[in-house]
Amino acid sequence: MTMRKQFATGLSGLALVLAAGCAAASFPPGADGGSDASVVRVAAPTGDQAADRANILAALDRVRPGGTVQFAPGAYLVGEMIPIETPRITIQGHPHGTTLRACEPDEYHQMELTVSRSTDEDEHWASGTRCGTFMLTGGHVAIRGFTFEYTRLGLLLGCCHRGGVMRPSDGGYRIEENTFRNVGNGIRAMLDATVPSVIRGNRFINVFHALSAQQASYLHFIDNDVSVPEPHRVPAMGYPSFAVAINASADGGICEHNLVSGNRIEGHPIAIRIGTRQGNSCRNNEIRDNTIAAWRVPLPAARIYDDEPLITDEADSTFFGVPLQLVNWSDTTGQSVLENNVIEGNRVTGAQGLAILLSHASRNRVVNNTIIGVAVLDPFPGNVLGRRPEWSEANGSAIWISPGSEDNEIIGNIFDSVVSHAVVLEG
Repeated sequence: MTMRKQFATGLSGLALVLAAGCAAASFPPGADGGSDASVVRVAAPTGDQAADRANILAALDRVRPGGTVQFAPGAYLVGEMIPIETPRITIQGHPHGTTLRACEPDEYHQMELTVSRSTDEDEHWASGTRCGTFMLTGGHVAIRGFTFEYTRLGLLLGCCHRGGVMRPSDGGYRIEENTFRNVGNGIRAMLDATVPSVIRGNRFINVFHALSAQQASYLHFIDNDVSVPEPHRVPAMGYPSFAVAINASADGGICEHNLVSGNRIEGHPIAIRIGTRQGNSCRNNEIRDNTIAAWRVPLPAARIYDDEPLITDEADSTFFGVPLQLVNWSDTTGQSVLENNVIEGNRVTGAQGLAILLSHASRNRVVNNTIIGVAVLDPFPGNVLGRRPEWSEANGSAIWISPGSEDNEIIGNIFDSVVSHAVVLEG
């Protein structure tokens, strides 16, 4: 089968204008592009969180629309998330390497414990943003060339103030050529803008989530590399969760016209999920040409949260998930909508129990995918990320269509070494 790669079109890059600025830092010859005053340089990292944070805030305060914030080489200690409200700017890491570390590992672990125990919404929000880097609310901001470490929220796009309430944004973000390593959420998004935002060419290594979008439209996650070579290095949790999830889970939320394409995802129990909850809708999203390698994930010795993953077999020290999912969590048909979405041209290997799941999802297309090697779960259901599996008759199959799913198109898929059925239709 010929695999096709789809790229977002019509999205011009933001020009990088590198020039002389304010604070002293070490730059290679020619890196500053001359003496253009539209570039603000961040002073070199000091090893002190308060000083590093103050220098970053000072640079962000000086930059104007159309300008660039140029970081020096080395590791900055950020601490609490920094809001970026200035639109049409570029935030650039140094060619010799710039690391943004939100917390130290022990501090991160303690922060996650605080989040897990908090019951007040404001306290939960404040704790969760303690280990973070940037919150982008000004539109058309580009972030390039950084390594992010030990962040619970690495980048927050289009969102939000305490309590997670949406704030207007023009969108148009470009997150390119960064590395997210040993982090909780690499990128979280809450975007209702119609101008596409592009997350392209990044690496996510040992992350809990690469992309978590509570509500998003016109978000393009393209040609990224996501892997978990050392699950125990996922901070605080000790295991990965889903790699990419785009949901309509906020009140009145929508997720429309999003694209997840050309990514390599390896080691996450759920690779890509699009889902909606009661009263919300997800339409016209595309999951195309991704390469997904799945395997069972080892459980850590101790867990911070008891509800994820769901443990049904205490004798098993691993858990699994379904790699590709369209999931409507509403129990009543018609309460929410999950339709006109496309899963096309993906390659899935090594699935446990099931490779592609459509639950209460109608009028979607599953076309020209290649599914190789689906094993039976024994015992069933086993330990699972997400809800207890409903598909016992489909155990070891490639595709399951749930009851309450109607008029889905399943065409041109290739199946190899699938133990049970190619497609199980209960809808």
